[in-house]
Amino acid sequence: MRENAPTRGIKAVIFCKTIDLAFRVALYGWNIYPNGVRRLDNVRLWTSITSASYNVRTLDLFQNNEETSTIVATIAFSLGMNLRNITDSINLGLPSSLAALVQQNGRAGRDLSSAAQGWTYIEGSVLSNIRAELDQEKAEILDKETTATVSKKAAK
Repeated sequence: MRENAPTRGIKAVIFCKTIDLAFRVALYGWNIYPNGVRRLDNVRLWTSITSASYNVRTLDLFQNNEETSTIVATIAFSLGMNLRNITDSINLGLPSSLAALVQQNGRAGRDLSSAAQGWTYIEGSVLSNIRAELDQEKAEILDKETTATVSKKAAK
């Protein structure tokens, strides 16, 4: 294994918004491991277009093979899944809602005897846009409060 391959014991699910992104992330993961078919078992892909038999094999490997450390998935994975050995749930980008964020990060830690965490990575530009919107909302609220205060004083 290369130096940057996942640590043993880690069982991560990486959620991606699109099949394209999921495939690119899986490809990156496959390239972390030495050449050979085994690396395709170390990192698994789960999307709406992966076959049912492939998905069954993915679940079996993830639960029973120590070397299978990662499932790269779209939202299709979180529907009805209950894998107890997920240690890390990772969102690449913000999910569509707070409920989706809780649902996806809630995949980790189902086995209460093991440590688990949820991670969400967002681009700096997204964070900047959120901050700008919050600043604008704050300014609008202050403007309304100032207008209301001035109106009350003028009415007296």
